[in-house]
Amino acid sequence: MAATVANSKHQGGVAVAWRVESKKGVPHSKPNQDIESFRRHGQNCLSYHSLFGGTRQPVIVAYLLPETLEDLHHLQAAFDRFKHRCPPILMADLNVDLYSPSPDLRTRQVADFLAANGMEDMLQHFHSRRRFRHQKTWYQKRYHADGTIQTILRSRTDYIMTSPTLRHYFSNVQLVDPRIVHTDHYMIKATIKSAPRKAQRKYLQGRRPLASNQTNFPYLHSSRPTLHGTQVLYAPSQAEAALSLVRLGVRPHQTTHKKEM
Repeated sequence: MAATVANSKHQGGVAVAWRVESKKGVPHSKPNQDIESFRRHGQNCLSYHSLFGGTRQPVIVAYLLPETLEDLHHLQAAFDRFKHRCPPILMADLNVDLYSPSPDLRTRQVADFLAANGMEDMLQHFHSRRRFRHQKTWYQKRYHADGTIQTILRSRTDYIMTSPTLRHYFSNVQLVDPRIVHTDHYMIKATIKSAPRKAQRKYLQGRRPLASNQTNFPYLHSSRPTLHGTQVLYAPSQAEAALSLVRLGVRPHQTTHKKEM
């Protein structure tokens, strides 16, 4: 799991959790995807790469405070990171209803921002179940004095978005009620077409360890994000480190095997 530093204990902050084993309870089993290259943008935005079969898919996770849009420039910095690469997948709680019949100024500003970055809502491309045909992700129940439900307020605040060119990556997007968690939000569950486990294993086996002086380069031992307290530090992959050494004119140490006579 990787997370940012929240604004307060009551709101703010984002986190990303992923499974390091393909099957629960099966030791030393590898999933058909991996996550690396985390970067923190402010207190409410994370960006990283999701890898499956050698394909690097940029992903952005963000949260916009309901009172202000001060984190919008951090979100733009995350988009700029992948400006000349594959369009990212955005998973965010924007605290605006983009489908409101009477949008306010904040909603229009966020909508213009997303349109400028080429984002499109993926939930609209799939048929929702009858219970969630309203496609609202936030709700609040109002009760009568006798305890019966008077009305239910609903709004759409959570989104999974990406470029229309990546629409074929998604096989399904649905709203799910997280029953084991007490929350006033529904969860958006997206199923993405990933590469077979064999392709991912071939990609992982293609990585070569960099035999270098660990004293001079102590951060080269891992390509996974390193957590220091509650901050996410970016640990470059071994391939990136080897490339940096070559650019500096340093050849990575290579072991030689003497032929027995």
